[in-house]
Amino acid sequence: MFSLVSVGAVIGNIALKDVSEEVLEIVLSFGLAALLYLVTEGLLVEAHEEPESSLSTTFFFVGFLVFLILGMFE
Repeated sequence: MFSLVSVGAVIGNIALKDVSEEVLEIVLSFGLAALLYLVTEGLLVEAHEEPESSLSTTFFFVGFLVFLILGMFE
């Protein structure tokens, strides 16, 4: 039995097979922004359930810095 992700992937593949790179970039950017919104919303809800510790804040900023540095050297 197919999952909704599989069905969406097949429909997306059929619909976007012959589009230009610019259109594909716009569609993927929209999808990325939507996923970032959903993940951030879920993390913010979970973040307020437990008290904040300095260790978790430090790991958050270290992880952010690592991805920022990796993006600069790409």
